[in-house]
Amino acid sequence: MIQPTLDRGSNGAHWVARMPITPHTPPSRPRPIDLPGGEIDGRYVVEGEIARGGTGRVLKVRHRELDKGMALKLLGAAGSDRDARAAFYREARLAAALDHPHIAQVYDFGDDRTRGLYLVMELLDGETAAQRVVRDGKLAPIAACDIATQAAEALEYIHGRGLVHGDVKPANVFLSRPKNPLQVQGRGREARRTFVRLLDFGLARPAQTRARRPTPRKFVEGSPAYLAPELITGGQPSPASDLYALGVSLFELLAGRPPLVGALGDVMAEHLRGAAPTVSKVRGEALSGPIEAIVKVLMAKSPVHRPSDARTAVSSLRACVASLGGRRKSPPREQRHSLVFQAVVDGMPIGMFVANRAGVILFSNPALERLLGSPSDDVHLAASPLGEAFPGIEADARQVLLRGRPLRRRGSGPDGRALHVTLSPHRRDGETIGVSGMVDEVALRTPRTTPRGGGL
Repeated sequence: MIQPTLDRGSNGAHWVARMPITPHTPPSRPRPIDLPGGEIDGRYVVEGEIARGGTGRVLKVRHRELDKGMALKLLGAAGSDRDARAAFYREARLAAALDHPHIAQVYDFGDDRTRGLYLVMELLDGETAAQRVVRDGKLAPIAACDIATQAAEALEYIHGRGLVHGDVKPANVFLSRPKNPLQVQGRGREARRTFVRLLDFGLARPAQTRARRPTPRKFVEGSPAYLAPELITGGQPSPASDLYALGVSLFELLAGRPPLVGALGDVMAEHLRGAAPTVSKVRGEALSGPIEAIVKVLMAKSPVHRPSDARTAVSSLRACVASLGGRRKSPPREQRHSLVFQAVVDGMPIGMFVANRAGVILFSNPALERLLGSPSDDVHLAASPLGEAFPGIEADARQVLLRGRPLRRRGSGPDGRALHVTLSPHRRDGETIGVSGMVDEVALRTPRTTPRGGGL
């Protein structure tokens, strides 16, 4: 039984400019509470130690009344520090309020008179993604993309509640024992899917929007290898910074190491100005275009060039899994209408573009060029091939911006093929800043009688 420590120092030091906490020196002889059979807060019977780190320990315990095994995290000596105690209670309250299949469930927290602050969570069976990489090295592309997809689903839930995680990395992605089967085509066998849970909400914060006055940041929190450039320069944590860390984590799963390694100052500088190597180069073998594309988009230097939200990232990653031959359960209907991408995604069979509020196309992908011709950057929607294929698309875009809801239309390509376009609000930090579009071909087996340009 392996359990993560939930200690932010377990996989690379955090860069936190705070007053150092005096290291805890354990007693030469363990107290009875440390031994199997000892109790914490009169309810939890200790059965053994799972792990320990620089700021605490994780014990395997059993609830006396419920007779259920659980994991209990002791804060240790850090519990005597006022800031650490405040951060612990913040993490406990945030984590206890979350209820999602891909987030580790928190049952209880409190303050034991003998051992201090503790957090009780579900007892997981497996290992962290960081431990998996250390043991096995680079992961198979389909496994890495599936892990990242599930982590992105957890982020979609968190961001939807107005929170940012703040510390996404493989050490905080726990891989449970395989549960649900994932069919893998062309291998003559059935691969077992690893079930992911996102851990450690010690750096979770409410997402700041433009309506709020930014809070000055006197120090940077997080793991240097996964810090988004805007955090290094004093910006606020945001959903976009979580997606950057997700991209770095996916790179590490695929390549066996993070994209940026070295001294702290060098890593910070590379995050800000340097160009990360491609996954294929570090991995030592060529990967498919969709994988390279989604890693590149997630790790874009500017938040504006990353996926507009976690839902878009989930859609992109699901497409990667599908392109690798994996069969995943179809997303809900409302998510299928949001399968749009923010930037160029090479190799995707669906045409995609992003336009700003003025209707100027900012990004388009090769599939759109194959369907319509090439609406290059800085071309207005009405003046591009999109305007020819979908008359009235400019008015449709204004309607999407006004109502804040997706809209679907039918049109015709230059060769007469029937096409659909789905327009959706393109959001950043809760504000609609443009329109995302997805163009696909109408299936011939689906008869349509709607006139050209009519609504669906």
